[in-house]
Amino acid sequence: MRNQETRNYEIGLMLFRLGNITGSRMKLVDIALPHMKALSAGSGETVLLTVISGREVVCVERVETNGRIRLSLERGSSLPLHAGASSKILLAYQKESFVDFFLRENPSLVRFTERTLTDPLLLKLELSTIRKQGFAFSDHEVDVGVRAVGSAVFNHRAEVVAGLSIAGPSERMNDDILPGLILLVKEAAEKVSRDMGHERETGNREDGAGMRET
Repeated sequence: MRNQETRNYEIGLMLFRLGNITGSRMKLVDIALPHMKALSAGSGETVLLTVISGREVVCVERVETNGRIRLSLERGSSLPLHAGASSKILLAYQKESFVDFFLRENPSLVRFTERTLTDPLLLKLELSTIRKQGFAFSDHEVDVGVRAVGSAVFNHRAEVVAGLSIAGPSERMNDDILPGLILLVKEAAEKVSRDMGHERETGNREDGAGMRET
């Protein structure tokens, strides 16, 4: 009985989060979904689309592959901004004031596994690296045995509006094929961005383009 009550609560919370997604974000899902399906088919892995909601990220769409895996991030569920590729890719493109506020509000960053990044200084260094290389990577950070790669989606104002990620078992997303998967994710994110009206820019975004204030 208790398990059913818990399940009902979780479903209600998921629907509440999805209900708070604005019309513009639902349009984002419509635009991204064909590219997500193509990315899943090309990579053989699960694809996630995440957006920032308050001080966390919410998964607004998820495309499964035949080789299903158990992930913490289901459609409608959320994660803190510091944990996992689908979260870090979004945090990386926020203004420094936003990141500082997030860290002040969360002095003890939640640890999901022994590899979750919980040191604020190391997290800031990684966010800088993410902006320079154009993708985020996680290795057993949220779910043990799972790797993920994420890239940012930009709109016509060069603002980051979503993170596009793939996630799969580390034995499939091994070091030999990881470079190819990173390329696939970045290309898919660029296609979604282009359909959102974004014109690709050269160079990295260390100057703060595409970031927002608190």
